[in-house]
Amino acid sequence: MPQVSKRPPRLDPRVRGTRERGRHVRCSALALLIGLAAILALPQASSASGTLTDLGTLGGDVSIAYGINNAGQVVGTSATDNGTSHAFLWFNGTMTDLGSLGPFGNSEGLAINDAGQVVGGTLDANGSAFHAFLWENGTMRDLGTLPGDDVSQAQDVNEAGQVVGFSGNTSTAGFGHGFVWSNGTMTDLGVLPGYNFSIALGINNASQVVGYSFNPANGSAPMASRAFLWDNGTMTDLGTLPGANDSAAFDINGAGAVVGNSGDETFGDHGFVLVNGTMTDLGDLGQPGTFAQGIDDAGQIVGRSHNFESRDHAFLWENGTMRDLGTLGGETSAAYDINSTGTVVGQSDTANGFMHAVLWMPGPPIHDTATLTAHVTPTSGVNGTLFTISGTVQNQGTQTETFQAQAATDSFPVGIISLTLPPGASRELSFVWNTTGVSPGPYPLLMKTIPLPGEQNIADNVYPAGTVIISPRPVVAEASAEPLSTDVGLTLSFRCQATDGTPPYHFAWDFGDGASASSATAVHAYAKPGSKIVMCTVTDSLNQKASSVIAVSVAPALSLIATVNRIAAAPGTTLTFSALTTGGTGTITYTWKFGDDASGDGTPATHSYTAAGQYAVSVTAGDEAGGSASTSMIVTIADLVVTATPSLTEAAPGATITFISVASGGAGSPYMYSWDFGDGKKATGPIATHSYATEGSYNPAVTVIDGSGTSHTTVLPTIVVQNPITTSATPPYFAVGLGAAIIVAAGVAIVLTVRRRRHRKAFRRGR
Repeated sequence: MPQVSKRPPRLDPRVRGTRERGRHVRCSALALLIGLAAILALPQASSASGTLTDLGTLGGDVSIAYGINNAGQVVGTSATDNGTSHAFLWFNGTMTDLGSLGPFGNSEGLAINDAGQVVGGTLDANGSAFHAFLWENGTMRDLGTLPGDDVSQAQDVNEAGQVVGFSGNTSTAGFGHGFVWSNGTMTDLGVLPGYNFSIALGINNASQVVGYSFNPANGSAPMASRAFLWDNGTMTDLGTLPGANDSAAFDINGAGAVVGNSGDETFGDHGFVLVNGTMTDLGDLGQPGTFAQGIDDAGQIVGRSHNFESRDHAFLWENGTMRDLGTLGGETSAAYDINSTGTVVGQSDTANGFMHAVLWMPGPPIHDTATLTAHVTPTSGVNGTLFTISGTVQNQGTQTETFQAQAATDSFPVGIISLTLPPGASRELSFVWNTTGVSPGPYPLLMKTIPLPGEQNIADNVYPAGTVIISPRPVVAEASAEPLSTDVGLTLSFRCQATDGTPPYHFAWDFGDGASASSATAVHAYAKPGSKIVMCTVTDSLNQKASSVIAVSVAPALSLIATVNRIAAAPGTTLTFSALTTGGTGTITYTWKFGDDASGDGTPATHSYTAAGQYAVSVTAGDEAGGSASTSMIVTIADLVVTATPSLTEAAPGATITFISVASGGAGSPYMYSWDFGDGKKATGPIATHSYATEGSYNPAVTVIDGSGTSHTTVLPTIVVQNPITTSATPPYFAVGLGAAIIVAAGVAIVLTVRRRRHRKAFRRGR
């Protein structure tokens, strides 16, 4: 059977390897008691409020107190000087051996009522089996077993003398059923559905019984158990804490409040109190692992819990707060019962490593925090240095506390941390102090815990961490310019930022071209291109100096030329305008105005005009530094005009006719002339001759293409070829007309050529 109760059942040694919920074995055999004491580690001092009394032993090394009544009588088990362990009754400093039913048998005292009746377990008179007993007025009575069983143990007794415990059979490894014994009759309490065994551990004066029903471990399957309440013949499953599979109930008070523990292999052990159907987790003393063993009518709960070092310590839980009851100087302790005066009994390791029965008379809780160590690194630095203040604080009180730790100078705090520590626990803390903006000088530092309400011992709350020296930071200069790239003649804005050091500051600029300034901000324009090294020097009031250097790129001033593929064209002809820049900074933009309310961007740009005339075209280039340049040109837009004349309009077949065409306007020369004589014959050039071979009427035409590809076709008068000739042009008159036409054509060509050259020269110069 698992050892889960504060009053462990007496079992066959073969079954003591079952999973123990309490992890603290309390067996009646002296060898096991001595063995437990022998494996304890070195003692550690503990503190608690109130009085701790070592109840001693019956002559051996080990004793445990399990129960106390309202008169202060204590019962338990102690090793004797003859190698056995016996139940004892302790009162007013005297420990009395209650003996056993057998002459050399072991016994355990597990509970006592206000009438002085003691119950527990003892080796029977035959020395063959362990039986429940009732001791009263010096007489120990064997309470027997349930029918068919051969072992039993009593766990608790109420004021009416009703006894609860368990009865089992060695054939089932000692497992059995819980019972209630009253006036000589032992009643089987049965089990919860789904479970095979049970044990009764506590009973109140209303005859309500608590315990647990269980199935033992089987192979890889762990033990399974469930707390129960038995009342007037009905056993009720009390459930578990959320997330747990198992539970066990250890005690019940007069109001029906139940305490115990709930957990499983993965959830761990958690103490609980069940009031009006609500199961509450009691928490712990620092690490998971809590067992609630006893409860009084005021709702005070005692038991054991893992402290921050995972060692079992006795606790007193009241109104949501768990107090560490400390030890007799050793490492571990456990509390099993509490009476109406708040007196607690249990066990504790002594300083020499033995387990002794102990009685606690708790006083008020002790609230006490302390700072154990403190230091600071580094111990000096300039303004803005990060200093780390580290140290150790401890909860030296009797219950878990939430408090504040602080690092501070002698005049102001530099950091605060809130933390929660169980009794006796300590924690390393670190604070980082950023000294930016802190005045230079020496600063004594300390670590301290803020006193808790009711804390009496505050002398150890403060610990000096050392003194740091903060020096002024050296002055720092940072120069900047907007923009960093510019053109000759454009203004730059300069700024010098001074930090640290000791104000006020003096500024001195060297712009790299012989110019200077003496203010934090300045403007300057460069007359020559090149890379300029600019330096700002800052001097603070302590004559500390710092300089900052930046490079400024100065490009030549932006210049611009522009061209057009034709300065003269016919309406509708697409002209291509191009611009080219030198100098300037960064990306160049181009904006065109074509003189006819139209505009364009970029280079090249194209445009066509719809009407004849002269147009002033301008282009403006701009760079990223704000520099700009402009130029303009004139383009002439004229219609392409073509005139043509034949020397004869009537001629005989085979007669030679001379054709003359003159073109003007459009894009100007060169003009290309193409003749179509109407009889399938072709010719080129401004003057052509042709003779018609056969009679007929012919409609000759000339097509002229100017320099931009614009064309115009002129149809000449109809030519009549026949014999005989009726009319004809007179050669002298045609000769005069031919000469005049040639002269006019030559004149127009010369004028257009001169004008085009002038326009191109003017455009290339730029404006």
